[in-house]
Amino acid sequence: MPTPLLDTITEYEDKALDFVTDLQPKVVEYVGKAADAIASRLPEGRPALPVSPVEILDTQFAFATKVLKAQHDFAKSVLNAVAPVLGTAVASAPAKPRTVKAA
Repeated sequence: MPTPLLDTITEYEDKALDFVTDLQPKVVEYVGKAADAIASRLPEGRPALPVSPVEILDTQFAFATKVLKAQHDFAKSVLNAVAPVLGTAVASAPAKPRTVKAA
């Protein structure tokens, strides 16, 4: 259940995100102009990159997503561990994985 504090935080988060997303098209436009200017000065026949920049980007974002998920699960586990002190419970805490040692 949202509270006035969380509503205010969410409102400012939304404004910050709107600011960033509104600014992005202009940044892309200027980067494109710079790239065009640079490309016109580079020699023809230069070697291509061995890996697509989009592939690198996608791979790194996939990794960052996994790290963020792991950190989110960890933070919920910590909040569950301190729940008796806070007098709260955290919903959807991840189950702790069990390991079995071979004999």
